[in-house]
Amino acid sequence: ISGMGKPLINRSQITTPTIPKTRYKTKSSLPPIKTQNHSKLQNKINKSNTLSTKSIKSIGRNKSKPKISPKKAISLYEEAENLLRTPADHSNGGCGTVRVRFNHYCKEFPVHNGVLRWEDVDNEYCISFVYRGDYVRDLYKEEAISDSPGIQGKVSAVSATRDPAGVYFLRLTAGDQYRLTLQEDPQAGIGAEGLRITKGPLVLSKSHSGDVKSGNAAVVEITKSLLQMNASDLHTEEAKLLREQRDIEDVLFS
Repeated sequence: ISGMGKPLINRSQITTPTIPKTRYKTKSSLPPIKTQNHSKLQNKINKSNTLSTKSIKSIGRNKSKPKISPKKAISLYEEAENLLRTPADHSNGGCGTVRVRFNHYCKEFPVHNGVLRWEDVDNEYCISFVYRGDYVRDLYKEEAISDSPGIQGKVSAVSATRDPAGVYFLRLTAGDQYRLTLQEDPQAGIGAEGLRITKGPLVLSKSHSGDVKSGNAAVVEITKSLLQMNASDLHTEEAKLLREQRDIEDVLFS
């Protein structure tokens, strides 16, 4: 039909081009699975899980042991301080009292866990009132041969344990008796402020026989000498020295 646009086309006359089919070979990227005997596989697992004797020993050797730090050594002073802070232990005989003899004195002093404080002795015997500086004090165990404090027994040759400064005496046994010895400081010496009224050295009182006396006997002798002096002689240097000697003896031995 002319004059009406494009001519009509019969679809049955249209041919479709054919596309040639190509075959591709498929390739597998995974390896083939190999089957294993179950018993062999289990043996390998068991071997891998077990440790040999050598390996066990090596583990024991390689295991580091915890380091134990050594105990810090403490001084005798620190030991005494610790014992004084510790509750009383009566099982070792270190709690109670001990007797300390000095000249004709023999008084009891408390000990706690075997520790005796020098301050207690000094307060009673007034040692620091006369001895100056770093004087040395030691205690020696004395064999008690009588209940009477006036009886002196055999003295041990070994001094009791104390700290270097002599603040504490340690490891004493309650009920024992000890003798106190003193060694003056070579530099500071001895002295008693308030009692010295002369500049010369002190001289111990002597009896008519020439024997040196000390203690109450010396006080009696000095008093007799003063009473025998005239009133006008009581202000002389000799009288002053006698009174000074008597005061010293009275402080130390009465």
